[in-house]
Amino acid sequence: MTQSSASDAMWTPPPRDECAEQRMPVALEEQYLLNVRRVTWNGQLVEYAVVLSFRESVDEAWVEIHSIDTKHHGCVHRHRDGDHTSWDEIRPIQSQADVQSSFADSYDEVYSVYLILTGQDPLK
Repeated sequence: MTQSSASDAMWTPPPRDECAEQRMPVALEEQYLLNVRRVTWNGQLVEYAVVLSFRESVDEAWVEIHSIDTKHHGCVHRHRDGDHTSWDEIRPIQSQADVQSSFADSYDEVYSVYLILTGQDPLK
């Protein structure tokens, strides 16, 4: 696993108190939930997280199984199985444009994990 440091990043997000946050839970089916968190500043996407969670039954808590986010680490990165102590770097963040341009691919990857887990073909 690659563990990047923020020293490679040339861009720092604006202060959180100047940003707006939007959370969008998407119930894919009873056992799978996709949570999307988008943080914007001045109409620009400056941070996000796309998180797939699973639960055996409605009586159990959601367990994170795959996520991609831009918070911390200075890069777009994925976490597997809810483990946030390690991550795989996808790409460095050197500007706001890196955050914006990586969102669709991140969403597609996390959604494809859901498709594969439910016996469907991943997005192409």
